[in-house]
Amino acid sequence: MLIRHGTPDVAALGEVFYERQYEPPEDVAAFLDELGRPPAVLDLGANVGFFGAFVSRRFPEAELVAFEPDRANTILLRRVAEENGWDWEVIEAAAAVENGVVPFASGRFTHSRIEEGGESVPAVDIMAFLDRSDFAKIDIEGAEWAILGDSRFSSVAPPVLVLEHHPYLSPGPDPRSAALRLLGGAGYELASALDLGLGQGLLWALRREPQMSPAPNASLVGPDTTS
Repeated sequence: MLIRHGTPDVAALGEVFYERQYEPPEDVAAFLDELGRPPAVLDLGANVGFFGAFVSRRFPEAELVAFEPDRANTILLRRVAEENGWDWEVIEAAAAVENGVVPFASGRFTHSRIEEGGESVPAVDIMAFLDRSDFAKIDIEGAEWAILGDSRFSSVAPPVLVLEHHPYLSPGPDPRSAALRLLGGAGYELASALDLGLGQGLLWALRREPQMSPAPNASLVGPDTTS
């Protein structure tokens, strides 16, 4: 891994490899093992490749598509993949609900995000990528809300999802409740939850059958391991 010392990279490294926040819960791990093949993984908000490295070590033959719009991050992201011999598809664009450009505040390391007044960066409609994935990680600093709230999400959402939700752009005063409502409407069951404080949290969710139409009043159910 390539670490920019004295930056949020250090904290992100600890979250992935020390705290092991992205170690799949038991039922999620069992589901992925039952696929009988390496999973197709989608990394939205790939940063410099910590999650990608974790996945590629756990599933050495996994197909991984990584989205990262911050140029400084993608330089390291590509180098990490190259130096480890990982054949990642790196897409230097923001994950969005339509193709085009979005204003993006770059240079904030793990906190770069879509924000008014930022530089213009390419944006890619993410729905087709979700549709062909077995496992998606979404950590995009508030841009998750547009994706989760899109009418197409319930029909393309992958079986396994790990989501970091943020207060920025949240559709309600309680980001966790909003995330649970939107994921429940897409047919997910909660596998585990981690409270990161100040409206941030990490949710692992699993759905075994596609849901072709949204159920807006559904709630996410399952074990809540908030800590």
